[in-house]
Amino acid sequence: MKTMNMKSLLAYLTDLSIRSRENKASLVYLEDRNSMKYGFHSPWKPLPNTKDFMVTVNKLDPILTEYNLPKRLSPTLKNHPLSSRLNACNRYLRIQLAVLRKFLVAGRTVDFWHRAMMLLAKSKVLRLVALRKLDKNWGRTLNHNLVSTYLRFLDKKIQTLDFRVSYTRRYEPKIKPDGTTTWRPISSPSKPDRMYMYLLSTFFVIFLRYYISPHQHAYQKVKGVNSAWADLKDIKSWPYIYEFDLSGFFPSINISYVFKELKRIGLPVEICNWLLNMSLMYPRPDTLDTTKLDETNAIAKAELDALGLLTTYHKPIFKYIGKDGSYKGVILKPLLE
Repeated sequence: MKTMNMKSLLAYLTDLSIRSRENKASLVYLEDRNSMKYGFHSPWKPLPNTKDFMVTVNKLDPILTEYNLPKRLSPTLKNHPLSSRLNACNRYLRIQLAVLRKFLVAGRTVDFWHRAMMLLAKSKVLRLVALRKLDKNWGRTLNHNLVSTYLRFLDKKIQTLDFRVSYTRRYEPKIKPDGTTTWRPISSPSKPDRMYMYLLSTFFVIFLRYYISPHQHAYQKVKGVNSAWADLKDIKSWPYIYEFDLSGFFPSINISYVFKELKRIGLPVEICNWLLNMSLMYPRPDTLDTTKLDETNAIAKAELDALGLLTTYHKPIFKYIGKDGSYKGVILKPLLE
């Protein structure tokens, strides 16, 4: 079975980048410049300056605590030598974002992903950003040995391009207007896997920013209800606004089609295969509760995985037939060539 690690992926992207520069026809230019209307905002939250939270605790603090009175009545800010280093980290993030955007505007998508994978593999600053996403107070709330374990686990997954994401299934109740209860499945990745997927998603936020319609206001930074109303206020010929929801939208997405479109706009095929394998992962079987939700698809994936048939390296289409003989759906849709 074909496998690829980070070292071989970077070599592949380097070769692809050289060939793309020789062949200008391979450049992929942005299709929708109108989305630049709202500007571009970094997906990486700036690291906090240590001088913002290094405080000198009031000398009476032990006494106040003993009598259950408020702590730190008048803390004083204290500058710290590390503040300049964190400022340098934020400057580094701004520079890397500018370089990635420059590649996109020039149509050099291969160079964009080569740079992104280099940052994923080697950037310590991005690991700090991922830790802050995991817990903004990680330096005070997480055990340092535990943090070290998380980072070692993360590095191993990145260097081996491990697509196996471990997550558990939990269920949240939804009360319908008629009083009946249904269950919403929630997938909870492990903390290192959460950092792993967060870092990947930030590169896609940058990569897809200019392809997303300017009329989409959900899941967009600095956009939301207010920006949607701002767009609607100029449309005076519409007397009504219709509100609707798409039932079962996310399960209906054809993952294979999504990745073919990503490939069309410049995502290298080897990264497509890696991420497509990741998208085929399923919850831990011991966390599934079939009394609350039909988990046929997840169980079928677990069975296929046990046979070694759940990756893009195998291309047959598997159809799942239920116990009653009815067709339940396609487990593996047509994959990338």
